[in-house]
Amino acid sequence: MKTWATEGKMKLTEELKQDFGWEGMKKPVKKWVQSCLVCQKRSQNLQREQRKSTETSTIFERVGMDAVHIKSGRWKYMVVARDFFSGWPETVGLVKLTAKAVAEWFTSEWICRYGSLKEVTVYGGPEFGKELQDAVKKEGSRIRVTKPYYPESQGMVERGLKQLKDTLVKMCGESAGKWKKYLLLVTLADRISTKRTVGFSPFELQFGQLPVLLINIETKTFLAVEWHEISTTEELLESRAKKLEGKEEMRRKSAEKLKKSREDSIKYWDRRMAHKLRSPLNPGYLVLVYNKAIETN
Repeated sequence: MKTWATEGKMKLTEELKQDFGWEGMKKPVKKWVQSCLVCQKRSQNLQREQRKSTETSTIFERVGMDAVHIKSGRWKYMVVARDFFSGWPETVGLVKLTAKAVAEWFTSEWICRYGSLKEVTVYGGPEFGKELQDAVKKEGSRIRVTKPYYPESQGMVERGLKQLKDTLVKMCGESAGKWKKYLLLVTLADRISTKRTVGFSPFELQFGQLPVLLINIETKTFLAVEWHEISTTEELLESRAKKLEGKEEMRRKSAEKLKKSREDSIKYWDRRMAHKLRSPLNPGYLVLVYNKAIETN
């Protein structure tokens, strides 16, 4: 029976019909097949609950972290931390990927620059283990470890990580081992690139203005401000106040666009997965723990 169950309800029904038969036999056969432990573990047809949009209304409120293994060069790993609101990234290349190394980098390069966060989201790997989690909690931030049932919660970080890695490969050409040489340059390119979901770049949302690059100075565009023409404190304060005023309006518009974009994305996926949606489970309901290794191996 167990072997038949793994082959599916149609196969089992046909086998039974050779020797047995009763009215409404398909229903108990279906129930038996659905109870097969091996089938449940191997099935990729997982039921889902309706998704909920992650609320992020201000910059540097929630940050997600991820790491990728890069086989070339001395530095074997790249770690990325990305703000969920603006998309602002911080990156680092590491020789060894340990929770201690990640914790030291994140504390010095993020927390010491931008302050404490409301929440830090990470995967459950050892590189985001106790040392990192303790460092995050010490700064008053909440740590959230993503579950394999809903990896999409880190989708923004994963997509950004892939884009960074692909760009590094293109920059390095045949000298793949020199990827760390281009890491800061590629990170800057990410920061000044406009994001489709909000209509602004992370740089604009962070500083309230477009970045001034070498080409802007050489061509004397409006971005290259002649600060020496500001002769009084009043003029300086007025200029900065206008910048700050514009930045807040920019962030407000970005928050609205980001919320709408995420809600539209959820509606789209809920429509696609309508046949798999189920009601939320009540406490005490017996379920199988999802093991991704069984699915992929």
